[in-house]
Formats: sequence, structure tokens, C-alpha cells
Amino acid sequence: MNILIYKDRNFVLIDESHNLRHQDTQRYKVVQNFLAVAGKRCCFLTGTPRNKSAWDLYYQIKLFHQDDKTDLPVDPPDLKRYFKLIEKGEKKLPDLLSNILVRRTRNHILRWYGFDSKTHQPIDPSKFRQYENGHKRAYVLVGGKHQFFPNRVLKTIEYSIEDTYQGLYQDLRNYLGRSRKGKPKKTIGKELTYARYGLWHYVKKEMKRTLQQFETRWD
Repeated sequence: MNILIYKDRNFVLIDESHNLRHQDTQRYKVVQNFLAVAGKRCCFLTGTPRNKSAWDLYYQIKLFHQDDKTDLPVDPPDLKRYFKLIEKGEKKLPDLLSNILVRRTRNHILRWYGFDSKTHQPIDPSKFRQYENGHKRAYVLVGGKHQFFPNRVLKTIEYSIEDTYQGLYQDLRNYLGRSRKGKPKKTIGKELTYARYGLWHYVKKEMKRTLQQFETRWD
């Protein structure tokens, strides 16, 4: 992030915010430090806010709500404690998200912002059932043009990796080894490693120092 260009911005719009669900990545730390400046507002956009667990959302929330103590109407009024209770099944995530999340499905958009494909009149929300069951079609206006959501036709396709590769897939999995948290450990035997997440851990130490000195210079 070029600090000189963006340092005076007071509103940050971040698309695909689920890429910021890991607090130990360099990307996360850069955004965290940038948003920590008083007065900055932000809006996160994502179609998949939760990837593996509720903690994916916790770390995204922490970017704009950096203190665990909260005024949100949840009990206990502490984000970390609340998410631990979610993990135990004692609290519900939607009760928290209803205060900070705006969710828009295709049907919601068509129901409240759509037009009938034949009459070109705004849809009556109370009569949306006929659009849901496919008896009528609706569109939305985007840039002055009629845009239709595609009709999704689901099919089940059975596929077996084992039958296709006859053991090769499992051999590759064995070579890749087990996933490990934190810094990469020394490889065992012929085991391979690859950096899908936490790329910062794989940067050479001398390069880390150079980058950190550069960031400090522009801080």
C-alpha cells in the first residue's frame, strides 16, 4: 500500500474482504495499521465472509473494531469472549452480525429493486412469490440496462479422484505433508511444502529487514 498516496483517505472500501481473515499475514497487518488511524471509516464487501469458522469473521471485524470491548448489543459485551461462546454453540453468530452486516441475496435485490420483464413496472414485494417459482421473470437496472440473473440449473456429477488417478493423488498428498500453523518447520525426508497462506513466513530474513525498514521510513 502506497502510504504517500492513500494516507489522507478517510474512507476505505475493501472488496473480497474474506482474504483478510488471517491476522498473521502481512496483508492483514498493513490494513490493520492503516485503519488504526483515528477517523478512518471502512466498508467490507464479500460473498463468502466465513470460510472455515466463525473466527474468520472475528478477524475481519477486528480490523474496524480493534478493541474487544464493544457497545454492540451482545452479551457478553466482549468480542473475543462472544466468539468463544459461538464456538461452543452457546451463542449465535447472526445475533452479532445483524448489527454490522447488510446481506443482499439475488431474491432480495429482485424483490425490492426489480422490474417485471413484460410490464417493466417495479415489482410489488407482496407478490414476489410468482417470481420465485419462475412463473414470471424480473430484472434490475444496471447502468441503464436490463440485467437478468442467470437461472441456476443444478446437476449432480459423481467423480472419484481415486478412480481417475489410481493412487497418484494420495501420493501427492503424502509428499505435501500435513498443514502446519505458524512458521514453516523443517521438512521431513522428501516432504514438500508450499505457501498458500502466510506468505510472509517464507520471505528471506534479509528481505524482511529491508521491507520493514522501508515501511518504517514511510510510516
